[in-house]
Amino acid sequence: MPLMHSYFDLHKKKWNKQNMPSKFNDPNVCGFYMGLVKDLSSSDILELSVLYLNNDIIAMHYGFVYNNRYYWYTPTHNYQYEKYSPGKLLVAELVKTSIERKINVFDFLRGNEKYKYFWTDKEIKLFSSLMISNNIISKFKFFVSFQLKRVILATNFGKWLRVLKLPFKELHG
Repeated sequence: MPLMHSYFDLHKKKWNKQNMPSKFNDPNVCGFYMGLVKDLSSSDILELSVLYLNNDIIAMHYGFVYNNRYYWYTPTHNYQYEKYSPGKLLVAELVKTSIERKINVFDFLRGNEKYKYFWTDKEIKLFSSLMISNNIISKFKFFVSFQLKRVILATNFGKWLRVLKLPFKELHG
């Protein structure tokens, strides 16, 4: 598929300009992406979006639509047009068409890249992890902080914290 090769080349050039390796330098990664194109071509799940200026590709996005949710997966843009924000223009068009298609969520997925916060200030935390030392003091602190948080959040004060969206961090260390 020639469009996919343009996508890989654009991604490589963009990352090379930043003196960083593109994941598409690895033929196995390219093969994985091409395999998804082949496997999902008969469905409406995979979307390869392209933004042109005349005959030049200035931005592309490889993403998915599933279960009424748009997944912003792997974008790239032509660095020669960077000052015109082609990535931002492509996101704007994809958000607009997602709304028109009545897609409920535009999911930027993981990562805290600055451009994502131009579009939203809302984050949905999917998971978190915690590591504690294997000593009795750490275990005790964890148990107390976990129980304390649970008790406080069950009170009216806890409900008030949630309404104000104030951070309530656990007291363990």
